[in-house]
Amino acid sequence: MVDLHLLERRIAPRVQRYVAMALAFVLTVAVALQLAPPAHAAAEANASGVTASVTLNGQKYNGLDVVAPGDTLHMQVQYGQDTERGSTARFTVSPNAVFSTDVPAGNTAIERIDRVDDHTLAITFAEDWGVTNQGVFGLQFSLTEVEHTATDTITWSVDGKETSLDIIVSPKGNEFGPEHDEYSKSVTPSNLNSFVTVEKDTVKLKEGIQDQKLTYTLSVTTKEAKEALTIADTLPAGLSYDQDSFSATMVTWDESGLNKGEPQEVGFTPAIDQGSFSGKLAVPGPSKATITYTATITDVAAVEALLQEQYDKLEGDARQNFRIDLKNTASFHDGENAQQKKTAKVILQGTKDSIGPDLRAAFKKSADWSSKTQRAGKAGDLQKPINIAYKMTADLRQLQSVGLNQNVIVEDTLPEQLRWVTDADNFISISGLTATRFQGEAPTFQESSQPGEYLVDGNTLWVNVGQDVTRKHSITAQAQLLTVKGITPTEASPPEGALSHQFRNTAAFHYGSDKPYERSRDAAVVLLPAPGDDGDNNEYVFKKSGKAEHTRIQPGESVDIVYTFTVAKDNGIDMRNSTIVDYLEVAAFDLGENLDNVRLRGSYDGKPLGQEDFHLTQNDAGNLEITLNDTGKQVVTNRGTDKDFVVVVELTTKVFEGKETKTIINKATLFGEDNVPLYWSTTESQSTSYGDEAEVRKRVFD
Repeated sequence: MVDLHLLERRIAPRVQRYVAMALAFVLTVAVALQLAPPAHAAAEANASGVTASVTLNGQKYNGLDVVAPGDTLHMQVQYGQDTERGSTARFTVSPNAVFSTDVPAGNTAIERIDRVDDHTLAITFAEDWGVTNQGVFGLQFSLTEVEHTATDTITWSVDGKETSLDIIVSPKGNEFGPEHDEYSKSVTPSNLNSFVTVEKDTVKLKEGIQDQKLTYTLSVTTKEAKEALTIADTLPAGLSYDQDSFSATMVTWDESGLNKGEPQEVGFTPAIDQGSFSGKLAVPGPSKATITYTATITDVAAVEALLQEQYDKLEGDARQNFRIDLKNTASFHDGENAQQKKTAKVILQGTKDSIGPDLRAAFKKSADWSSKTQRAGKAGDLQKPINIAYKMTADLRQLQSVGLNQNVIVEDTLPEQLRWVTDADNFISISGLTATRFQGEAPTFQESSQPGEYLVDGNTLWVNVGQDVTRKHSITAQAQLLTVKGITPTEASPPEGALSHQFRNTAAFHYGSDKPYERSRDAAVVLLPAPGDDGDNNEYVFKKSGKAEHTRIQPGESVDIVYTFTVAKDNGIDMRNSTIVDYLEVAAFDLGENLDNVRLRGSYDGKPLGQEDFHLTQNDAGNLEITLNDTGKQVVTNRGTDKDFVVVVELTTKVFEGKETKTIINKATLFGEDNVPLYWSTTESQSTSYGDEAEVRKRVFD
């Protein structure tokens, strides 16, 4: 017999009246342990077969665990190989304990649970545990409300051996005293931008700024007392203190730092000398002092001069911001430790409007992708060209203020590694205009072309979008990256050996200024090294994940396992020519006749796919092969290749025979064209028909 007795807590007399503990013990389902069952051996009185430990909630103060009234604490009681089969363990707790006498579901080691009296619980173990060799169950208890925070001790005993744990019992939301010194400074409001104006290149502050009070707050948090803390402060130029605005409050804790007092006003009257002050403050420990005061801008001209200086530094015609920071620094010195300095700042920011039209809004450039991934071909170059569509936007409405005296001409010259795909049916389109090939020569295009006409001269595309300032035109032109030779690569792992090749395309917009306005767009191609015999393991590109619907079941039941395959976009993968092979352990799953029990669904580029869009087969090795059928391939054709692809496969395991845990480690490979393995991924899922017992684990590798 084993008596587990939770002893009365030993509480210091000065706090005993404030603290009370109520125990509410409830049996809980516990975890299975990975231990092999030993040969049976009788244990003397079971004493060495039962252990107990208490788990708290993780919060600490000054090295002690903190527990709030109402928190649920957990005592974990473990029985094991030294526990005598057929014996009874007796747990004695306080008279107000509440028990559950239900044996946890699936547990075969515990035969029954009996209530002996108001504070005693008897657990009788079975004679035969099967393959189980140990288990764990949990006892829960909580603390009642307390009036004040205090230290306490939890003590328990197993077979006469005591264990104790010192804790702090504290109401939720209680703020403990500081564990170290801390200083801070802040100001409200932190900016006065609304007062800054510009009139004919002259910066002015609006009327009323002299009345805007800036409220500064200094905080001094100390663990130990400081008899004479010197606090000094200096304002920036143009500001003055409101001399009657100084106030200070103090919050203190008891000596232990556990119980916080109410804020109290304290005296702080510093000596003010123009834009500076200095004063002393006695601070007990632990405590937190808060000092507030206000200041205003009294020399408006001085602040305007600082803003004007920043405004005059601006160059160019574009819209730009200018600002100054009115910094205020406070120092704290206790005479022993190093001086502490903290700074707050008030921002004043204004805007210089652009001279002429907003060219950034008028002319834009983009591309239909910014990054692509492809397997490297011969000599580390592309296996095949990569298409890219560039878009140039000319919003002539932005030029109404200045007008146009010529047609706007867009000039776009590709890097030498690219070409314009002029033989494509959809090579170029111009919104609001009909794209027509210019019949003249390149040198005459700007003067002789008409709106809507375009010309390709080598790697340069010319487009005339006219001069109607009520229109906005977007040009989309198809290009192709032919090679990465001549582009300096950078490392782009994972995987190791991957190289990124970045290239830039710039469009120039000729609108009548001395020089055209340019907009650029960068894009990069990542070339992957040659794969291993079974491809690369890169879960950013191809990933398989799995999850069992239920992790704990009864013997005689089966489990549904959902596998999800994801193929990321922009990696040079055409799912019309690709196959996912899922390496299954046939003995673990019930696939049904003709794979009737395998459920498929998914999506391509966000468009849902159903079972009818897939072709599912099983090869001679029993592995599942998943491809798109004609309807699925049509979705790829309609939405474009190399987009996000998701496949969800639902499988059902065979029935669990008696007590067993199945850990299924499953692998899948993505094959590309010509049955070349590109990527592989593994996942693990687990289900068990054990309850709170330990057993020998069984692993099934697919």
